[in-house]
Amino acid sequence: SDLMCIPHFTLPDACVFGSTSQLHALRGDLIGGFVAEADGEETYAVVPNGYDGNEIYSESYVSFGFTNCESTAVQFAVRAHAPTGTDDSFYMQVDDGAVLEWHYPWQQTFEWQTFATTFTVDAGQHTLYVKHREDATSLQAVRIVAGEAVFSALLASLACKYTLC
Repeated sequence: SDLMCIPHFTLPDACVFGSTSQLHALRGDLIGGFVAEADGEETYAVVPNGYDGNEIYSESYVSFGFTNCESTAVQFAVRAHAPTGTDDSFYMQVDDGAVLEWHYPWQQTFEWQTFATTFTVDAGQHTLYVKHREDATSLQAVRIVAGEAVFSALLASLACKYTLC
């Protein structure tokens, strides 16, 4: 067999050394109209007010790589700020799958909310895209809330290559 046993090494231990189920938005790749902003101690990614376009195939997004060792249904939460009814939504997508609209609850502070849909993925490396739909909807962090997956693909993919004992 190609597998090698690593004593006392488990996927949760990998989280301590850099793989995690949660990432700050500014650790993702900001593409298109997304920019890094700060308000006091709060840092986040946002497409500023006045940005043109909210097409379903938005070329403005924040992407996050994640890895899973086996097929799983993964679910995400985001910590975001949706200040008004016209500034309250994202598109969510995994890999080249369906682009799904998410109307985020209005709130004046950054709060965690879970996206109701799960994404079924095969074992391997994948990408979560949080895409622009309405400007001024601010993204601060993402979290994996269900499924056997972690962000930071390097250590997680190493854990997948070895039996855990």
